[in-house]
Amino acid sequence: MLCAVIYMMMSCVCSAGLMDHPTVAVIPFSNQAASMTHKAIDGDLEEMRTITETDLLSTGRFKIVDRVTVDKLIAEHEFDRSGLVDPNTAAKLGKMLGAQYLVLGTLTNLSRSGDKNSAHVTLRMIAVETASIALAGRGSAKTSDSISETLIAATEDALDGKRGILTMLKGGKK
Repeated sequence: MLCAVIYMMMSCVCSAGLMDHPTVAVIPFSNQAASMTHKAIDGDLEEMRTITETDLLSTGRFKIVDRVTVDKLIAEHEFDRSGLVDPNTAAKLGKMLGAQYLVLGTLTNLSRSGDKNSAHVTLRMIAVETASIALAGRGSAKTSDSISETLIAATEDALDGKRGILTMLKGGKK
């Protein structure tokens, strides 16, 4: 049953042109982790965004809108970064950027227990034309590494892990 649902979802994604090198804009990641909201995380959010852009580009399946262009448009049109999580607002931004899809990244949980850091990240690929979620992935990591390394591991899991968006593009198999 699950395989049938994934197959139907992939058929929709393929027929929607996602597999034809669509233009994708990765917007700034948001921090919804209540426990850690200090400025140090902002740099990590940018690193998570860079990893997402790089990994998407390295698949050879996407064209990526330049980050400077994305950030400039966000600033010029006074889009509130927290408002970008809304698919309708994101779709408006995507149309202005000429992107077919926007990738929204969210740090949903960050905690420390003993000597372990734990992080959860979600990624959503929004189809600009319909303001619908074309793909969604979630990743997590629990490491004794630095917070930054834990966040990177969670982002990579949300991209190419068991429930990652790139894994979904491959038919849901790692």
